[in-house]
Amino acid sequence: MESWGTQINVFPNGALAERFPRFDLCQNELGDPAVAPCEFGAAENTAREHIALLGDSHAGMWEAALATFVVPRGIRVQSFIASSCAITADDRSLAYYLPPENRDACRIWRRKAAAAIIADKRIDTVVISDNSYEHQILNGADRWSEDDGRGVAEILRRFRAAGKRVVVIDDVPYLQFRLPECLARARTNNDPCTDDETLLPASTPLGRGVALMPPGEIDYLNFRDVFCDGVVCHTVIGGIPAYMDLNHITAPFARSLAARIEKLITENDPADLHR
Repeated sequence: MESWGTQINVFPNGALAERFPRFDLCQNELGDPAVAPCEFGAAENTAREHIALLGDSHAGMWEAALATFVVPRGIRVQSFIASSCAITADDRSLAYYLPPENRDACRIWRRKAAAAIIADKRIDTVVISDNSYEHQILNGADRWSEDDGRGVAEILRRFRAAGKRVVVIDDVPYLQFRLPECLARARTNNDPCTDDETLLPASTPLGRGVALMPPGEIDYLNFRDVFCDGVVCHTVIGGIPAYMDLNHITAPFARSLAARIEKLITENDPADLHR
């Protein structure tokens, strides 16, 4: 697939040009089990660190944030992204909305993607995110139950056993409405579209999986505090519409959170271990 590293221009003062990669082009469509990662960031011959970004479109939406700092940090990113495909070692764990005819392709893709990342000695860090609030366990005949995160913990253990640092970015709160339509109907500019936080589950399979790991094994980032205040979850934050629909955040809002992601990823930089 196309390499996007040359599309990101960093000026001497550190400002980032407004020419961001077309990250929406780098995602397997439903039913496609092929592993063909896209790459962006620092040029291969200058990269100090290699990162794999793994997940579904909810991992892909963080590419805009990564793009703000990977070039100056000397990081090259390989994106392994497949539509509606949960990252777990449990074949029963799936996005409940994934059509039955596409489930086996997802299972094949995530096994092959994890194996490719484990086998690639260049990859220091694996960043995982997905649409975790909507992943459940399929118990046959379309009977669904809560995913306790054990399959997530197993895939995390495999990456750690391969010597990879693992960063988990938990899912963002999902909404009961599509933000663009809500804003179009709003009669006020004062926090016009909020959602009841009590409707949101307390945790996700990603969060549960991290909790099953030994303390300190996984670097974990949860942005729920950015969106929610204990009563409602907000959708226009700092004057920026946070969502493009009901569960994907906009690129400008992802970039507004880049500093927290950069700090976590570059703490104890694995590249320093190679020098």
